[in-house]
Amino acid sequence: MTKFFKQEGVALENHVITTVTATEPLKCRWQCVDTPLCFSVNVRKLQTGLVTCELNNSSKTADPQDLMSRAGSQMALFRMAGINLVSSLSSFFQREGPGDKHETPVS
Repeated sequence: MTKFFKQEGVALENHVITTVTATEPLKCRWQCVDTPLCFSVNVRKLQTGLVTCELNNSSKTADPQDLMSRAGSQMALFRMAGINLVSSLSSFFQREGPGDKHETPVS
């Protein structure tokens, strides 16, 4: 099962592998699922009603020092079947308990 946990008002910096525009945040999350080495996504609403999706090759778990406050943004962390996927020089899998207190699960 694929699940994302979002955190409002923040974005992961220095790890963007591609930027795309979508009609809604859900499409950003599915773009991440379909992109190899995507572990999280920064989402920001545009004045046009569209959203900008920054797909990241890391997560706040792997690189917490790069999680920055960014008004109007949200960062969504990708988790699948109870496993938290994170990226570093060598990708690895780590067992993960419930999301942290700042995360909200989204479908």
